[in-house]
Amino acid sequence: MKKFQTHRVLTTLGQLAGMQVGLFILFSALIVPELRAQQDAEFTMYMFNRLAQNPAYTGNRERASVTGLFRTQWNGIEGSPNTQSLTAHAPLLDQTMGLGFIVMNDRLGDNRFLTFNGSYAYRLKLQKGVLAMGIQAGFTQYRADFTQIRHSISPNVTDPAFGQNLNEILPNFGFGVYYQQERFYLSASVPQMINNDFNDGFSEARQSIHYFLSSGYVINVNGPIQVKPSFLFKYVQGAPFSLDINTNVNLYDWFEVGVSYRWEDSIDFLLNVPVGKNFVFGYAYDFTITDLGQYNSGTHELMLRYEFNVSGNSNRILTPRYF
Repeated sequence: MKKFQTHRVLTTLGQLAGMQVGLFILFSALIVPELRAQQDAEFTMYMFNRLAQNPAYTGNRERASVTGLFRTQWNGIEGSPNTQSLTAHAPLLDQTMGLGFIVMNDRLGDNRFLTFNGSYAYRLKLQKGVLAMGIQAGFTQYRADFTQIRHSISPNVTDPAFGQNLNEILPNFGFGVYYQQERFYLSASVPQMINNDFNDGFSEARQSIHYFLSSGYVINVNGPIQVKPSFLFKYVQGAPFSLDINTNVNLYDWFEVGVSYRWEDSIDFLLNVPVGKNFVFGYAYDFTITDLGQYNSGTHELMLRYEFNVSGNSNRILTPRYF
């Protein structure tokens, strides 16, 4: 049986053709020699949710930090990606270590991915900046009920592909490095190292290793106005690369507005505003520039972050929180 990889764009095109998402995936497995694409959920506000890509970021906020992020992609298309994530991490032992975890629920049509990872980072203070090395380990629960597709077509369908009701636990681990100065950071990571098979009984679908590279810098423009350019490069073997180029403007060290370009995919607009002393609210809207744009009303992303000190000193912040 020929290989395929779960593909967000092709799956959604299946919906546009009047198919159920799961049906299109099964159909792709039969006729396409090999499909490889990004499987990990993507976020427009990656610069505010860096633990989702790199375990070395664990404890970097210098306070306990809890972030919830909710993304609905390509609204108006049935079965389009829908993702929720919860990350929490805190520094330990005078900022030399960090512990944290991430829980992510990703839905694509009839496919469900529930992921849990625990993360640990060791932070080495250098003459200029901090170098962190991190690892993570956990599992993904993969669920797909293709029997529902069979019933939606006809209860008399006998193809065994439509008799699958999958529930797999897929262990994994990853690592990353993170270097930061007061106004600069560089991040590289491989969050998942194992190519797990989905074991659906009729194809060779599997998870693929993803590579992430990102960097950012803070530029003082005029008084309380700062410009923060950044990028996120993502690559998985056999698929086109993905590149996000972003520029945020920090006004009066209070709130941020920004714009991003996702290579040949979308133009994105961002807003990041503090709410009270410890809360931060973020919102992003993606305007699709591909052919899918005529079938959807864009992508919405919401973020809520809560931070608090764990040292007992409410005023203890070692460096400005640019990143």
